Amino acid sequence: MNTDTTAYTTQPLIAAVSELENAATTWLCRELSKCSVTLVGPGPGGMKPLVDIALYASVRARLRPVDPVQDEILQHLRQEVERPAYRDLVVENGDFVNYYGLPYAAVVAMGEDGSVGRLVRAIVRSGVPLWTERPPHRILDVLFFLRLLGMSVDSRPDEVLPFSSLASNPNVLLVTEQETYAMTHTAMYATEFGQRRAVWPELALPDVRDLLDVLLERAVESGSVDLAAELVCSAICVCDARGLVDLAPFLELLASTRREDGSWPRYAAERSVPENWPRSHHATLVVALALAMVRRALEPGPYPARQVGSAGREAHRARVRREVDAVLTRGTAARSGARRESGGRACAERPLGDALSWVRPGRGALWRVPGADRHGWITALEECVFRGEVGRREVCDGILLLASWQDEDGLIRCCDDEQHHAGSTASAVRILTAARRQLAAP
Repeated sequence: MNTDTTAYTTQPLIAAVSELENAATTWLCRELSKCSVTLVGPGPGGMKPLVDIALYASVRARLRPVDPVQDEILQHLRQEVERPAYRDLVVENGDFVNYYGLPYAAVVAMGEDGSVGRLVRAIVRSGVPLWTERPPHRILDVLFFLRLLGMSVDSRPDEVLPFSSLASNPNVLLVTEQETYAMTHTAMYATEFGQRRAVWPELALPDVRDLLDVLLERAVESGSVDLAAELVCSAICVCDARGLVDLAPFLELLASTRREDGSWPRYAAERSVPENWPRSHHATLVVALALAMVRRALEPGPYPARQVGSAGREAHRARVRREVDAVLTRGTAARSGARRESGGRACAERPLGDALSWVRPGRGALWRVPGADRHGWITALEECVFRGEVGRREVCDGILLLASWQDEDGLIRCCDDEQHHAGSTASAVRILTAARRQLAAP
């Protein structure tokens, strides 16, 4: 896999990744005693550290030969799945056997078995885990769990993938943190963490990569260590012909937020506050997972599995071009009418500059503008378009969002103040006219 990064060449990059990964795995191994079924309370949250370390171990075991870290985690998991309390949890929570059963599945993935296996397989054969209502990324979670056990079912990941938010071509400016996590899980489970070529629905895979790239940039800039690590994992999984991941900003985030003990906080702002152990454990674990996947991708061999989409590279931009043409027809006429009604007052032509402080030079960053400030947001979008950034996923989605604010009269309504509609519509027409020229370029 190639990497698009100016701060590192291949060998220093491998060294930097290895140093950070070793810090993470050392801390995780030191904290293994806290990942135990004996510490689980009445809710599922207490089980999460044990489940998380099991998922990490199962993926890591498939990426690289056994090493002392893997041996230590395997010994711990083997001990946990043989506890009577673990057996009770699996039986009592059969509808979520993919969650509670993951420590056992990890032991199987690492080449061993346990006495709880008969119970787990009996629960799966009952059908309960498969007909329990779940969103697509959780269904993919179940199917991945079953593949770890070597069990086949009628449902396949490729049948679920088209219904996921990741494959629905979402507007990146409207994607929430929770939805971003769902997308990362979709990419990881559908591709088995980069080891399986998924059958993608009718979409341009580069559009999916563009979406993940922008979300990764957003997570890094906001200091979300946990989410940034999951997005790096996803970007590796959804590896198309471009095959590029810009690792430098992510590694810089890790270097600046790492604690002295080798752990990471979920958010950069939490680095200097008292540690929230479950949050730090999960963040450190996904950091270790991302770094393990990056290191494997930098080594020779057929990893990650090359993903192939079904549509051309220009699919998303073509959608934006069609929307631009439709909105311009109505907007140009509305602008002329609004200017006549306003008597040509200055409000009809708003100057640039209202929101330029929200936009870094050379970058879109439209998600930084508060959603309530549509005036400033439109100005920021106008600046991005006139800088020639219209091919960028973030700016293209901004144009689609702008188009959605057009009313039946063709006016762009950005607030309840009627006097601003003409100015907003004038800005919108300038944006869309410039965008149409740039989108038409090869």
